Amino acid sequence: MRNTSSLDINDNFIQKLKCTRCGSLGTFEEKENKSSDSVLRCKKCGYHYYVKDGILNTLTSFDDNYWDNLYTEGLKGNSVHGSKLIRLVDKTLNNLPSSLLYFALVDLLSKYRARFRVSIELGCGTGVYSLLLKKMRIIDVPILVDMSLPALKIAQNVFNAFEEKALFVLADATNLPFVDKCFDLSLSGGLIEHFKGEQLSRIVSEHCRVVSSVACQFPVSTPCYWFQRGGISLLNFGWPFGYELPLPRNTVKYLFEKERFQLCADSYHDMMSTLLTRATLPLDSITLPKQKGLLNKLTTTESVMYFVQEA
Repeated sequence: MRNTSSLDINDNFIQKLKCTRCGSLGTFEEKENKSSDSVLRCKKCGYHYYVKDGILNTLTSFDDNYWDNLYTEGLKGNSVHGSKLIRLVDKTLNNLPSSLLYFALVDLLSKYRARFRVSIELGCGTGVYSLLLKKMRIIDVPILVDMSLPALKIAQNVFNAFEEKALFVLADATNLPFVDKCFDLSLSGGLIEHFKGEQLSRIVSEHCRVVSSVACQFPVSTPCYWFQRGGISLLNFGWPFGYELPLPRNTVKYLFEKERFQLCADSYHDMMSTLLTRATLPLDSITLPKQKGLLNKLTTTESVMYFVQEA
């Protein structure tokens, strides 16, 4: 049965697709298939991309990855998942703007007062960032991309719970199946720190290639980050997120400037906001402070940056 949170893949979207196998642009035709919602065929190389349960699969290799296990089995030490995740989103939407202190990336974009027609979230996970931005009318059409099918299914359920729709794409964020400059905003939270060397440059380049604005959130090396990481590692008998290295802000700024993107605004995520949000989640009458203070700054764990393409 088709997931009701999935938007239809129409001709306009198909024209924005790039074949991840041969690299041809806008050369797809749609075919019907009994075992899936539909099939997109690249007319140049003949490769078939299947749409099943509302998810477009553009991966050309299907190796197992630890993200599938993470989203299937869950994570010890993460008290916000399942029904609690729905509760968190609902409480956030009912207590704006103070509740956005936990969602630093969304908070930054809301303060920048920008509007975007189509956005693409890379490494979307549960898709909460895109859902909040859609509900707040900062974006109109969200496209959610992840290399984990279980993650996309969770994102579908989250969108369905709030009666919102999006396009869901199973894809490699270092080789996006889209033509250049076809969307308005790309965003990611917890993605770029999982890459190093040439792959890090590649993921930043792909962020920029398909859009004119980028918002990303990534960990920085602070005592609170390492304390938080140590606690998660202890509870899970090891670090569950694979390779992850905090990134210096200047390094990230430099990588985006190489792509001719200029830093327009920045902010941070902190452990104090995380602890307060989780502690007050069951309580309707208690909300977060409207502004961050010195204690928030001292407990910084992640940086948030918003870039715009140079004219």
